[in-house]
Amino acid sequence: MTGELIYRDEFTEGRVAYGIKEELLAADTKPFILGLVAFGGSGSVNWQRLSTRISYRIYPDDKEGRILDVIVVPDQRDKGIARRLVRIAEKRMKGHGVVRVFGLAQPDIWGFWQKLGYKVSSDNEILKEL
Repeated sequence: MTGELIYRDEFTEGRVAYGIKEELLAADTKPFILGLVAFGGSGSVNWQRLSTRISYRIYPDDKEGRILDVIVVPDQRDKGIARRLVRIAEKRMKGHGVVRVFGLAQPDIWGFWQKLGYKVSSDNEILKEL
């Protein structure tokens, strides 16, 4: 599924590169924005090979965002990268008027989400009011 590219940026923080891409996609019922925040490490972001990233959907009409996945390769774990990816995605969602973010998380990473201010339910759903 491809849509119209509505935002793209690459930036560095310290010596670490990140990239953001957002596409406007048409669904059966209403349009949504598919977003991606990628970690580029000490180089630039390789958009063809995104091994460490977060992807999300924004439903502007409902003011809701959904975290689809957060992937961090083993050699990049425990460095705060996942936390930074989530924060960047939340900032982008908030900029689109999102007031509530939700997603799913396995029990072994509930602590990660709770440290970021998410509430976790017994059915593996995470939820945060922005």
